[in-house]
Amino acid sequence: MERPRKPIQFVALTLPWEQLPDYPDIGSWKVNADNSPAFVAAADTGSDISNMGILLHEIIESFLCWTHGVKEADVSKFDQEWFTGKHDDNEEPGHDPKSPYHEQHKIAETFEQGFIAACGMTWDKHSENCRKVYAD
Repeated sequence: MERPRKPIQFVALTLPWEQLPDYPDIGSWKVNADNSPAFVAAADTGSDISNMGILLHEIIESFLCWTHGVKEADVSKFDQEWFTGKHDDNEEPGHDPKSPYHEQHKIAETFEQGFIAACGMTWDKHSENCRKVYAD
């Protein structure tokens, strides 16, 4: 998809979980008026490796959504509805095939998994770090 080129600029932060916008997910992203990434955040898991893995996931997911025309408003609406419904605690809204960003989420998760492994952490340990955010 061709669009006017502009420098990519966004802010990436690790924040306490309660300060992430909108809904209780471990990562979040917001966009500029043109749907390009503007703000990416990860809930603080207590592990720099896990935090960076989440941030990378959100950066990649938001950029792919922008590239493929998936609107942040549609993603947020789907996620908010998903979090108010019934689902397995081990699932994520992006895993749902009905999600408007399902493919982008799967690709971002592949990058996240590769990064976590490259840092020497197991995916199980990373998942445990992420689950602790919700338990605290």
